[in-house]
Amino acid sequence: MQEVLNDDCQKFYTLPRNYTCLSEKEEYLSLSQREEILKSEAFNKFIKRDKNSDANKNEIEQKFNSLYRKMEQNERVLRRYKVQDMLMFLLATDIIKGIIDDDFGYQLKMVADNEHPQFFEYKMPEFKTTITLKNGRKCILKQKDLKVKNYGDFYKFIFDLRVDSLLSNGNQNEVERNILEEELNNYDGCRPIIFRTILMIEKYIVENNRHLLGMRLTFRDVLNEINNENKEILRLIRNAFSHNCYPNINNIDYDKMPEVAKSLRELLENESTAIIN
Repeated sequence: MQEVLNDDCQKFYTLPRNYTCLSEKEEYLSLSQREEILKSEAFNKFIKRDKNSDANKNEIEQKFNSLYRKMEQNERVLRRYKVQDMLMFLLATDIIKGIIDDDFGYQLKMVADNEHPQFFEYKMPEFKTTITLKNGRKCILKQKDLKVKNYGDFYKFIFDLRVDSLLSNGNQNEVERNILEEELNNYDGCRPIIFRTILMIEKYIVENNRHLLGMRLTFRDVLNEINNENKEILRLIRNAFSHNCYPNINNIDYDKMPEVAKSLRELLENESTAIIN
């Protein structure tokens, strides 16, 4: 990485460290200094530092070996993280260069507290990612001025069942992230109201059809007790919100984000009024 890209790992991986099996408590040694110390030499110095202890040599040796193993394990973990950070940065840089036209211009060694704060504030003028819906149609999610550090936020949309069912029912090929997020927030806000309305409908129907009391019923069974041409819509809304997705209802405009969930809630409330009144 140094020879090809003139870059290096983050500085904190190469900072001097203190291990009590190698040095005094306040003595911090660089990697080269630690590598020069033989284990036998470190043990002999450890005994001398522990001379005031009441423990015998075997106990001191066990303590030293335990500390030495912990040091080795810690160094292995840090080396793994160091390599992972390098690979992750190279992959991220490759992705970013494929998205933006201007030179990214940042290096991994810049990732350090307070030294290059602008690194964490770098914004891509416009970011787009394409998702493939279950019906095979492709849709683009986009956002202007996306900070590089927030790139991973888009992945939550890829695995959200609501996004697939919402976009599959609509016709848009490109959607702004902020509008989609506002729609999903509205969905979360409408959910308790919808369930409360459903419960009110069930209660009303059962109380007015006493033969249903004590029976194990599905929502479809309850709806079969009423004559309402839109009762299938009630079932679709109830089932969709129970399974964290959007129902497929013909007279709902699914491209009218962020008002889709609110439209479903209003439709349910209107049907509830028609049933109860």
